[in-house]
Amino acid sequence: MSVAASEYLSTRRVGDAEITLILEGVGPYPVDLNVPESVWRPTVPEANADGNVELCSGGAYIRLGDASIVVDPGLDDPGTPTSRATETAFAGWSFTPGFQAGLNELGVENDAVTHVVITHAHFDHCLGVAVERDGVLVPRFPNARYQLDRADWDLHFTPDGEQRPLAASQFAPVTTLMRDRLQVIMQAGLLDLVEGDIDVVLGVTTLPTPGETPGHRAVRIESDGAVCWHLGDIAHYAVEFEHPDWLTPTRRDAAAMLASRQRILPRLVAEDALVTWSHARFPGWGRIVTIDGGYRWQPFD
Repeated sequence: MSVAASEYLSTRRVGDAEITLILEGVGPYPVDLNVPESVWRPTVPEANADGNVELCSGGAYIRLGDASIVVDPGLDDPGTPTSRATETAFAGWSFTPGFQAGLNELGVENDAVTHVVITHAHFDHCLGVAVERDGVLVPRFPNARYQLDRADWDLHFTPDGEQRPLAASQFAPVTTLMRDRLQVIMQAGLLDLVEGDIDVVLGVTTLPTPGETPGHRAVRIESDGAVCWHLGDIAHYAVEFEHPDWLTPTRRDAAAMLASRQRILPRLVAEDALVTWSHARFPGWGRIVTIDGGYRWQPFD
């Protein structure tokens, strides 16, 4: 059955920039926060009786001038062995035609992509950097410069480029597949390991926002006086914007995450920025607004 593009693509203009969000999957995800359920549940009305919320996952495409920029080409094409591993990790999820299908709908040729920004090295954000062709992994965007924070590379690889030991978990198999793909683009000489604020092109900057991972980065787009931020995984649940000290304790650096949020949230308000984040309910556009001395995620209808 065909899927309408509007069900997994959403485009907005920011000055001269055209930004499209590409939904790849949606499904149940447990609310896992460092406060008791009796505390968080009244503030998360969307959680069901089992303590799950509906989470979305996907990336973005930015067209600005001569730049053709992919942000987080997360999952592999539907029907591949890699996608089946993802379906196992994300049990109960529904998946769209995928990131590549989204680019095809937009008329984007893979060879014409100039830059690929990886907000952080989690499998649902960068499995799609490479693709299997005739049994061999090759870069999906062969003419692009790929960008990953050095701290996230060091999290997964030794100085010799070997994969570090990986703890057993439901995500271990897909994390290994992700590492294989990152090694492919590194060996192809396409991967830039970056630190600090980096201008991808004029008007598009990535900035360190550690917490989700040591090298997590946010993307800021500015054009003709308008600003948009893609926050990656600075939050998984909307309630975290209102309570920036709430987070998933087993996978995040609490101090780093709180510092990133405290640094970025006031800026989003001051810039009256259009805001999106990786796991927001699709289509995922909104703003951060102030309320009672704090902040709140305000999605657009």
